[in-house]
Amino acid sequence: MKRSQRSNTPCSKCIPVNCLFLFILVAVSCTSDVRDAVTAAEVITLDDPEILIHYEDNNLVSPMELKITDWDELLVYDSRLGVVKVFDGDGHQVNEFGKRGQGPGEYQRVGRFASFGENVLLIDDFGFAIHQYHFDSNGHYRYTEMFTYEPAGTLQFPPLPPLPAPDLTYVENLFAANTMSIPYMTDPNTLLIPSILDETWLYTITDLEGSTSGGIGEIPAGGIPELNYEKMRRAISQRELPELLTKTAFPVSSKGNDEDLFLINFAGLHVSKINLVQNEVIWQSDVSSLTESEEIRNSYFSTASTILRQADAIIPFFAYTRGISTKAGDLYLSTYTTSELPMWIHKFNENGELQARYQLSSEAGLLPVFEVDTIRNRFITITKEAEILVFYF
Repeated sequence: MKRSQRSNTPCSKCIPVNCLFLFILVAVSCTSDVRDAVTAAEVITLDDPEILIHYEDNNLVSPMELKITDWDELLVYDSRLGVVKVFDGDGHQVNEFGKRGQGPGEYQRVGRFASFGENVLLIDDFGFAIHQYHFDSNGHYRYTEMFTYEPAGTLQFPPLPPLPAPDLTYVENLFAANTMSIPYMTDPNTLLIPSILDETWLYTITDLEGSTSGGIGEIPAGGIPELNYEKMRRAISQRELPELLTKTAFPVSSKGNDEDLFLINFAGLHVSKINLVQNEVIWQSDVSSLTESEEIRNSYFSTASTILRQADAIIPFFAYTRGISTKAGDLYLSTYTTSELPMWIHKFNENGELQARYQLSSEAGLLPVFEVDTIRNRFITITKEAEILVFYF
């Protein structure tokens, strides 16, 4: 990873990597605490949202990413406008920053936010860069520094071919879902870069100076299973997920303990918490038999079957799309959603117990993106009509 020329404003000192993070992604044998999450969860229906930001206010056109900062401001990246809008807790716009472009501080797309201390980092997964902004005492977001990184072996699914109007409800929100190619920052100096096609790790660990220190999610001997159109058709016809899609996962940093990390299986099979220092799985919860997971799979099989009857296509599968941890040690995960499916948010406590299954629904239709406002006890979501909604829990 290379550091660009700095602006005149110094950035906060980055925290160095403390240890080498090495562990096995699916090593159930490494833990004595594997549980069936279905038995422990209360279903809570949330179907009366409030509009926090209305599309008629002309603040937003195509919001795609959300982030609540430590100073209680809501960041919203608008992909059409190409800027980051800043709102207070009541939904009033108070600022904006960022710009689409090719220069320092300019990005092609913000694929994800990260926030540490008073710094906000915009991860440009199209331009392979990270742009750092500092929140100053005057309430302004000042660009301070840009880092670039080398993309590793990531899964890039080809675009769908022209089709005679099949039902695309499952794939209509893939842009907003995690695409398996967006890096993750676990602390101010550590970046996890997706590297599944390198056939060693799911994610390579790199610091912001460009030094690599191993990886997480060790891929078993024999590498990642091959995925081709015929294997895809065969698996789908038997209502089975293609093997490659069951091996992928995304990390979520633990705000409750920086020595821990969550790994979330994209296919909604299991959720794990790993201690990075001891190199062991603390707990793993089986979520494969949850009713909502089965509904997402049924929607996927229906859509994939329709597409594969008409054309060659590799169709990714997402059951879980986002994860957020809190300082209290809780983990919130959101499921994939379409106009036919509600969004579910699962809450796990620090011991891996699935405490609540929140079902969120809106007539406007929700994108598979959310934030947790722990100050006001509410979820923040995005609708297809560019509204920002809140669901109180």
